[in-house]
Amino acid sequence: MPGRLGRNFRMGHRSEDIGIMFFRCFAAVAQIRQEDDTGIDASITLLRNDGKILYAEDSLFVQIKSVSVKSEVYEEDQIDWLINQDLPFFICTVDKKNDIIRIFTTNPAYQIIAHRYPKLELKFTDNPISIFKRIEFENDKAIVDIGPPIIISGLVEAFEEEKSKEIYKILKIWTELEHKQTHLRKLGSS
Repeated sequence: MPGRLGRNFRMGHRSEDIGIMFFRCFAAVAQIRQEDDTGIDASITLLRNDGKILYAEDSLFVQIKSVSVKSEVYEEDQIDWLINQDLPFFICTVDKKNDIIRIFTTNPAYQIIAHRYPKLELKFTDNPISIFKRIEFENDKAIVDIGPPIIISGLVEAFEEEKSKEIYKILKIWTELEHKQTHLRKLGSS
């Protein structure tokens, strides 16, 4: 209907905008238009800062969520879509109120790809214990806790040059390692 927009959609758009601005502190960002969004909000290319010159390096996909979203559910062909991504896939949550941005790797989800459950739920938590108890099964659904985040920062903090370099370095290492995993996933292992 003209002249109306759901409040949740508007708040989600704002979270996405903040996430995009965050990534621009250390990367080139190709944002996916919302009308074309099929689960990837941006294609990110890390930029190595060498004084006056920025060098384009590794690329990754990111999905940006509001911190109020605690999980994402994939079903059947969506699971195939997730497994068959050619670039590493990360999920970013944005807490607008407290200026906290968390980046999660989706790599723990690929541990169950050989089992082929019809539903896969990715949970986003800060709990370090989740490393040891990451996977649960509930009827026809596998639930994978992909926390704790690999990066916790804030938009304001990311504008600081040293923090921006630190975030770049962490994402660089994760992206390189996970890029190797993309080939193994297609073979049914991780």
